[in-house]
Order: sequence, then structure tokens, then C-alpha cells
Amino acid sequence: MTDHTVIAPQGPQKIGKYRIRAKLGEGAMGVVYDAHDQDIDRFVAIKTVHKHLIDAAGEEDWLTRFSREAQAAGRVLHPNLVTIFDYLEQDGRPYLVMERLEAKTLEDRMSEPQSLTLTEVAAIFGQILDGLCAIHEASIVHRDMKPANIMLTAKGGVKLTDFGIARFTKMDRTSAGMIGTPAYMAPEQFSGDEVCARSDVYATGIILYEILTGRQPYRGGGITAVMLASKGESVPPPSTLAPDLPAALDTVVMTAICPDPKGRYASAVEMRTALLAAVSTHGATLTAPPKVGTPRSLETMIGRLSLTTMLRVEESLVARIGPIGKLLARRAAETAVTQEDLLQQILGEVSDPSEREVLRQTVASLMTADPGRAQGKLNEGDLKSVIAALTPHLGPIAGTLVRRQAARSPSLSQLLDTMTEAIPDTNDRAAFLEAAQTQIAKGPRHA
Repeated sequence: MTDHTVIAPQGPQKIGKYRIRAKLGEGAMGVVYDAHDQDIDRFVAIKTVHKHLIDAAGEEDWLTRFSREAQAAGRVLHPNLVTIFDYLEQDGRPYLVMERLEAKTLEDRMSEPQSLTLTEVAAIFGQILDGLCAIHEASIVHRDMKPANIMLTAKGGVKLTDFGIARFTKMDRTSAGMIGTPAYMAPEQFSGDEVCARSDVYATGIILYEILTGRQPYRGGGITAVMLASKGESVPPPSTLAPDLPAALDTVVMTAICPDPKGRYASAVEMRTALLAAVSTHGATLTAPPKVGTPRSLETMIGRLSLTTMLRVEESLVARIGPIGKLLARRAAETAVTQEDLLQQILGEVSDPSEREVLRQTVASLMTADPGRAQGKLNEGDLKSVIAALTPHLGPIAGTLVRRQAARSPSLSQLLDTMTEAIPDTNDRAAFLEAAQTQIAKGPRHA
């Protein structure tokens, strides 16, 4: 390519031979443009990575390796993969020219009011797994399977994007090889073990669990799966949360998300075969799975109460109705929009009048004294305090995990929130949070 990118105040007007029409989107990692290939009159999408992230990589052969990965991905042609047409390098930046789709992401679809039926779920995941099979046959591992990387076309087609080059486009590499989105990352991605096709199977299983039940199985991602497995615990099968689901589908999902890679399906095609067989045995009447819940925000009490208060509320309910109290308290906080609403939902779980009164006074007192979620900024001293408090619960990986999440957290409270949810045991959560807050309060602070 001999043309040069012309920089205008609003952005590039041309990239190689491609005329830029508009910016489709921009995130922390890069930019996607809507462009036109005038030679063959074709509209395309062009994705690039922010220059400062490339510079931060600090490796002279970065573009060479990126180009090699892009070429490998571009050779894989399949109806369920976004096609890569071209690769360019200009001014030290890589540009991927790819198929321009009139589509929405699975993430967008999951946020719509109308639920997907089980028939639709089977059709979508059948195509997802077909696409994965194609890249796996080419010795490519996606590494970042998530709803935002799954495109749904108006005609019912499914196309995977960002495959193969995730480790470069995400600029998320560490010495442990951790690449991906924590909620969908397989345990081996956290530990730095070999990442293979079974890692993509795991992520696909997490997405399937989320769509079928309305929640993710592990709030802390794969690290929580490791911790639960080490204690002989596991997440509930989908049908315990959505009773209308066939038991055979439980087997599919739980096999896919097994913490041990050897316990999962060996390939995407194995999972696809099992999934379609499970759905076909359910009969003709396929009801809609539960709607994926609204993400936590300040609109509900889960986003308003401090972590300390939320843990104390959970403990109060557990003391009266057993371990299920933690789940019920959390679900109530995720839906209640006022303190009174939350209190009434919690009291509804206790039948004994005297117990109800004690619980009412306890929870009311906790909420009255609640300071809310402080939004203190992150600094090196705080990070060291959080790492020190988390290490007894997670081991050496705590440092990597905290610093990784800190890059995504706008505040100290959100970082503490995420790290707390990575610990499944209520008592361990409380111990971590108390230790972290104590160390933050008395530890050195560095701007």
C-alpha cells in the first residue's frame, strides 16, 4: 500500500486505500472505523489498537507477531466467523480490515426485554461452537469468548469476532499469560497453564449458564471456580435455578465449565453434539429461559450498601435460616430499590415472629449506620494493602489478580467489591474485607 493515512482533527480520512466514513466505536484498547473499499465498492470495518498501548508493549517484534497472528486468522474462512480481508501497517500501527456486519452482539440481545427461547439458544450456540471448531482446527484459540464478541445477524446467523489475536488486541499480556475477560476466563488462564480449545469450551459454557439461569456461575471468574473445587464445592446446575430446563442440559453446561480442563469436552464439536442432543430430548414445547438480570448499579441496594454492611446482612440471615440465607440476601439486595424494600424482602424469608423482629432490628440498625460505597481513588499503597489481605485466601496469584483488576476499577471500593466476590465463603470474605480495610487505614499511601 502506497497511500498514507491523512490525519484530520476528527480522525483519519483514509487508511491505506480505504476511505474512512465514520467511527463505529472506541474503547480503552482501540478504535473501529466504518470504511469503504473504493476499488471493489465494498464497505468494511477497520480495527486498530491505540498507539500508546503498542508503545507500552515495549517489544520490537510486536507488529511482526501481530501480523503473523492476523494472517493465520485471515486464512480461516467459515460462515460463523467474521472474515478478515486485509492487514495494514501505517505509522507503527496495525489495521485489520474485516467484514462489515449489520448485526448486534449477543450482549446487546441479552439486555433486551424479550427472552431467548431454548430453541433460539440451541441455534445460537450450535453456530458458536461451529465457529470455534473452525478456528481450533487451524490451531487458533480464541482466548476471549464473551457475549460482546458474538455477533447476531438479522437473518439468524452468528459470527465470532476478535478470535486468535485477542492476546495482542487486548494488550493484556502478563508473564502468567492471562488474557481474556475475568468473568469468562478459564481457571488455567489465571494460573498461567496451557490455554487450549478446552479454555474456549469453558467460556462458552459460562455464557450458556448465564443465558439459561440469568446469572453467572462464578462472580469472580475462573479463580472462584478453582477455590470452590479445592474445597469440594460447586455451583448449582442450571435446572436448580430454572426448573423447566431438561436435566440433560445440566450435564452439558456443568461438563463445559468443569474447573479441571480434563473434565470438560475435548472439543467444540463434542459440546455441540451434546447440546443439540440435550435440547432435542426436551420435546416440542420449549419455554423461554429466565431473563438475564439487570447488572448491579446504584439503582438497587446492592450498589448502595457498603461491602461491610452487605456482608453483615448476609451473616444475619444465614444465622437464622442457614447457608441459603447468603444467596437470598444477595438476591434481595440486587432487586430492592429502597432500604424498606430490602428489609421487607429479607423478613419475608423468616417465619418465626420473634426471629423476624430480631432480624428486623439487626438489619435496620446496619442500614441506618451504613456509610455507603466510598469512591476513594486507587494508589500504590492501597493496592499493596489489598494484595496483602487477599494473599492468605488466594495465594501468590493475589498480586497479579489485584493489579489486573485495578486497571479496570475506577475506585478502591469497586476493586474491593470485585476481590471480595472472588472469595466464595462468607466468613473468608468478611475476614479479607476487615483485613484490607485495616491495612488501608494504617498503611502508607502513595499518590
